[in-house]
Amino acid sequence: MGAQCQPTKPQPPPPTCAPGGGGACLTIAPTDWAFTSHGEVKTFTVKNNGPDQSLPLHRGIFGGNASPSAFVTVQDNCVGRELVSGDSCTIGAQSFADPGTDAFLVVGGDNSQLDPSTGNRGASAHLTR
Repeated sequence: MGAQCQPTKPQPPPPTCAPGGGGACLTIAPTDWAFTSHGEVKTFTVKNNGPDQSLPLHRGIFGGNASPSAFVTVQDNCVGRELVSGDSCTIGAQSFADPGTDAFLVVGGDNSQLDPSTGNRGASAHLTR
């Protein structure tokens, strides 16, 4: 007897991003970027997947082995904004890093989820050079 088709299982609901089931669930795309040259700029898109509006957004570059000036934010239209569910903003990162350097760009609000890579509130993108 041949293989039989089985119905697919329903997908589990998406994870709760903020404690208590509310708050802003932020994502960032792309989630990682490898810079190839000194001075290169990459733009990242931050989106609020809800369920609530975000509190004012903040940003930072944390962790890794980067010096404070290895990666900087540029063209930032996220900081201070409050994103309603479904809304997005963009922020750029520029690399002045030497090869072998890494850090995390984090954008978040006080009511967004904890990022597992950094422990900060928001979403992060891993930056490397």
